[in-house]
Amino acid sequence: MENVTVRSHLRMIDWKENYEKNILDDSRENANVYRPLDCYIGHWDSDSDFTFCFHKEYESKALSIGTYFHGHIEPSDEGCLITGHFSKKRSVNIFFIFGGIFTMLVGLVGIYIGDYQTAIVGFALCAILALNYFVTPSRQKEKIIDKLEEISFTDNYHIKKGKAKKYRNK
Repeated sequence: MENVTVRSHLRMIDWKENYEKNILDDSRENANVYRPLDCYIGHWDSDSDFTFCFHKEYESKALSIGTYFHGHIEPSDEGCLITGHFSKKRSVNIFFIFGGIFTMLVGLVGIYIGDYQTAIVGFALCAILALNYFVTPSRQKEKIIDKLEEISFTDNYHIKKGKAKKYRNK
C-alpha cells in the first residue's frame, strides 16, 4: 500500500468543511443524486478518519472495483496533516483472492489430466486476477490526490501564517 501525506494550511475544522463541500456523502439517501454523475463520494468513519473515491457515471457502487482513499486527519503547527493509503473494497479483494485460487486450481488440474488448453486458460485468468489485486491504477490515484490537494489548498479561508505551502509525499 502506498502511503500519501498532505500538509494543508487549513485548520481541521475548515478542512472538514471544505471536504463536505467537495465530496458527496455516499449514503443511501444520496444514491439517486450521485448515480448519474461523475463525482467524488465518501464518508466519515470517525471524527478524524474518512474514505472517498471517484464515482463514474451510472456505475454501481456495489460492483465497483474503483480505488478508495482511506485517510486520517490531525492538527499540525501549520494547519492540518492528512495521511492515508489507497485500496480497493474488501469484497473486491476477496473476489480476486478466491478467483485467483480457483483459476490456479483449474490450471493445475488441467496439467494433471493433460488438458493443456484448459491449463493455459486457468493460468491466464489467474494472472489477470492477480494483476488486478496487486496493481492500483495510477490514473485513479492521481485523480484522488488532485482532489485531496484541491480540498487542502484553497484560498477561500483566512490564512494566519502567510502563504500556503504544498507538501506531497508518496
